[in-house]
Amino acid sequence: AQEGDAPALLMFAPPTDPEMAGRLLPTLQLHHRCYHFEDAGEAAEFLGDKENDEIHFAVCIAKLGSKGNNGSTVLDALLRRAQTLKHSHPQIVIHSATALQRPDIQTA
Repeated sequence: AQEGDAPALLMFAPPTDPEMAGRLLPTLQLHHRCYHFEDAGEAAEFLGDKENDEIHFAVCIAKLGSKGNNGSTVLDALLRRAQTLKHSHPQIVIHSATALQRPDIQTA
């Protein structure tokens, strides 16, 4: 796919898992326009910037993050943006070793 035609993908990969982006982005960039953020506040700011309204995110891959840099901040901003711009909600993938070990998080 040409870059302009490729679906947009948002990745939130905070420094708590420094290898995640390096492992996944090379493959994802073959078929997606990737927007990668390590800081939840920066991602939320990007998502709220009207200059980026033309970007329709098809997919979001996010880590849970940690206190002060939480993936839920990114997901809230992404879903609020989709609703405001009347975009379809993106597919959301949570990448979490913690959630894998805790069924209570998986069903939340």
